[in-house]
Amino acid sequence: MTRAPRHVAARVLAVALAAAAAPVLVRSDSAARAAEPDVHGTYRLHGKGRVSAGPALDRDEEVFADAVLEPGPGQRDLVVALAAEGHRCELAARLGDGGALALDAGQRCAVTLDGPDARGRVDARLTKGSGRVQGGRLALALAFKVEGKVAVRTGGGRYEVLGNTVDVPATWAPAVPVSGTATATVDGWRDESRAGGER
Repeated sequence: MTRAPRHVAARVLAVALAAAAAPVLVRSDSAARAAEPDVHGTYRLHGKGRVSAGPALDRDEEVFADAVLEPGPGQRDLVVALAAEGHRCELAARLGDGGALALDAGQRCAVTLDGPDARGRVDARLTKGSGRVQGGRLALALAFKVEGKVAVRTGGGRYEVLGNTVDVPATWAPAVPVSGTATATVDGWRDESRAGGER
């Protein structure tokens, strides 16, 4: 069984972490004043994740991501714009008492992989999401169902055979199904230099 390179698992986790093609949310001045205390801004997140999506993608990964919290359409609504490994999507969230965050299941994202070592498409659907934002710190716990197909590049290199140097080209293994789960638990502090939410 061909195992995907470690960075492919990290990319799948990034897809999951950024998963949520939420409806476009219209900002308004009243919404911008709604969340008290002010929690809007850019947070630098770090934590642990795990992908369990078949033999080729079954490992733990370290996760780094940015999250921008912006006003949503309602009094306690937020838009959580997550970015990791070059992918970005938005999650709709609701702010509760004590800074608790609730994220509705079912939000989705579809990402195409087109790198030098991995090609394919992965769809991620949020199955459970929660968090807390308080005192300038954001924490998120997210779980996803992931589905798709991924092909990885294998082999290649220079070898000595009977005294001769032979160059063996790399080849693409057939695409294999990716089906399983991805989880991430991350937290981090607000970047006060970007507290207004600028990207």
